[in-house]
Amino acid sequence: MEIAQYQFHSWTRKGISTTITEPDDLGSASSTTKERAAISLALSLNTTGLTKNFQLIGPGDIVGLNPDMIVRTSPLNWITNFEPNYLALAEFYDEDFLWRYTPAAPAGEKLRPWLFLLLLKDEEFERTNRATPLPSLTIKTPDAFPPANETWLWAHVHNDMNIPAGQLSDFAQFVDALNTNVNTDPDQLYCRLLSPRKLDMNTGYHAFLIPSFETGRLAGTGAAQTDIDAVNAQAASWSNAGANGEMPVYYEWYFRTGVNEDFESLAKKLKPQPMDPKIGIRDMDASAPGFVKADGTVPFPGTSPAILGLEGALKSPTTVSTTFPDPVTANDFQVELQKNCQHTI
Repeated sequence: MEIAQYQFHSWTRKGISTTITEPDDLGSASSTTKERAAISLALSLNTTGLTKNFQLIGPGDIVGLNPDMIVRTSPLNWITNFEPNYLALAEFYDEDFLWRYTPAAPAGEKLRPWLFLLLLKDEEFERTNRATPLPSLTIKTPDAFPPANETWLWAHVHNDMNIPAGQLSDFAQFVDALNTNVNTDPDQLYCRLLSPRKLDMNTGYHAFLIPSFETGRLAGTGAAQTDIDAVNAQAASWSNAGANGEMPVYYEWYFRTGVNEDFESLAKKLKPQPMDPKIGIRDMDASAPGFVKADGTVPFPGTSPAILGLEGALKSPTTVSTTFPDPVTANDFQVELQKNCQHTI
């Protein structure tokens, strides 16, 4: 029997974006880069060495999303009985897609994705008349957004590769094995974006893929390039007060929740009931055991108390065991019986 192995990674990157040096400020506004992340490259011009700064494509340059990049949504479009204690999600074929245009380098294990999955009820938004560059919304409630500095928590890479345990424990060997498998079977890696919103029962939700960064929001709503140029590249597209304004949408679908009827919700309905103290014990009459003493004389007298509690392997927590033998009135039979019980145990 083979046991499936899964690994989850906070983020992944490949290509020229791996050379970005300014770390993600995670919403602290400490970044100084405007509009796009920049990298420095060494060039040679007529044998003369030069260093040139190049700007990379960022969220402010994207005004569309190929839906074929999305390989799965959960729930599917127009599902009407989604479990309300689950999280809605979208999965993307390219494992680096969610961080490909993020205008920052990772801050340790943290890197914010350039997309966010927003869930809204019917009454929480209004559609605008905008159709280009992207359709957009006016959002009525700020409660639909998490803190903008926590979006890194809601995206990860899922890895189905069967990497040996020895390589898993050694980082260098793990990276080599990962790169080898990416080239031979890329279908085993993909990235996942989750919505942090807790769902209500029997409620309809619209799921929207929106830009996480302000440059993406401005580009999607047709803002002038001069306005985009002046924005901090790492500024989020919403604050604690809600969206900064009109919010563009790259992709959307609709679903409804049902009621809590999965195993977890049914298990939570179980309520403990007090057990009767008679459960696990029954009366046993030992008033006349009938055994004759070893010397052949009169039979042993009965126990004290005469009615003993015969207990099973399981009993109620409130069951009261018989004190036996009685320390005051113990007779020979009781003493011998106690010895035999101890030997049996």
